[in-house]
Amino acid sequence: MPWMTLALISTALMGVASVIDSHLLSKRLPSMRAFLLPVALIHLPVAIYVFFTYPLPQGVGYQPIMYAIIAGLVRSGAVLIMLYTLKSEEVSRVIPIIYTYPILVAVMAIWVFDESLSTVQWLAIFIVVAGTMMISFEKNPVPGKKLGKSLAAMFISALLWAVSDIFRKNALTAGISPWNAFSLYEFCMIAVFLAVALRPAIIKQWRDHKEKKTALGYILLDETVSLVGIALQFWALNTGPVSLVSTIIGSRPVFVAVYSFVLGLFLPNFLIRTPNRFLMLTRLAATILIVVGINMINLSK
Repeated sequence: MPWMTLALISTALMGVASVIDSHLLSKRLPSMRAFLLPVALIHLPVAIYVFFTYPLPQGVGYQPIMYAIIAGLVRSGAVLIMLYTLKSEEVSRVIPIIYTYPILVAVMAIWVFDESLSTVQWLAIFIVVAGTMMISFEKNPVPGKKLGKSLAAMFISALLWAVSDIFRKNALTAGISPWNAFSLYEFCMIAVFLAVALRPAIIKQWRDHKEKKTALGYILLDETVSLVGIALQFWALNTGPVSLVSTIIGSRPVFVAVYSFVLGLFLPNFLIRTPNRFLMLTRLAATILIVVGINMINLSK
């Protein structure tokens, strides 16, 4: 399957995961740590299975393994910051700001991988990122919901996402398969999440949670979608240029915006807030920009 198709499918799936994440953190769970604990436990058997089913190549050396571990640790930090902001901010504002990171990836890829982008490809990257920023535009912000307090954290998260993609691509080009990189990434994420969330107080929160069965059902669905999306990201990065793959993955906000709109029609209380007509028109324009940018990337391959 072409890398662009893999990246688009992955992005659509991760958009679903972002919406469910927001619902869980804002509506279903008492804390972010209460979310991280079951996530780590769900991912653990998958990581073990993949690691032993697809063992590391003989004589692979330490370098690609270290690249994969660094990518996993950095990505886990970025995810923690993103989840922290999702606890208090609307998902369709958080994700667009964090997903400006493809520009950083493109700049880093020139230096690290000597990637060369055409003028059309650079223009496409900026169009996609401009579209993601438009989706976060607010005419009348919710009282008490200013982005100022969270803005620095979002941009730090964006930087960490970019660094992680560079190290993920390094690991794949240094001699390990996408499945190897995926399992190592998963082990790093699990370790970080357990270090943060494995506490007696968090276990007590789950024991006392009145709707734990419903919450666990959402988490299981969420992580099933996420696991497939993450695996597809590794396959796309394995065969495509990291700058353009990251740009496609960075179009996640358009999927989040569409999903949020649909949920607003049928389940208006599912998320923190349903966008109004002005926001939907703005996001429609942003969606058009992102689609144009993605098609420019496709035509310029």
